[in-house]
Amino acid sequence: MPADMKELIAEECQITKQTFYYHFEDIPSLVQWILDRSTEKMLKEIQLQENMEEQLRYFFNHPQCRPLYQKRQSLPPVYTKTV
Repeated sequence: MPADMKELIAEECQITKQTFYYHFEDIPSLVQWILDRSTEKMLKEIQLQENMEEQLRYFFNHPQCRPLYQKRQSLPPVYTKTV
């Protein structure tokens, strides 16, 4: 049975703990690597959309971004100055 999270990750990935340490300093560096790769992929996919409206639609519907705005039950009102 794994003694710590790094050992568990190494076991799940079928690598040694030494291999984990060769590529990542610690768990936060692994998480950062995952987020960086995921963000790079999302940005490339956004650029493939036909126009800016589709790019925004893709961004707001992307699983990585959706939690940023879905947790808010209501957005603050937008005030506009009328002339």
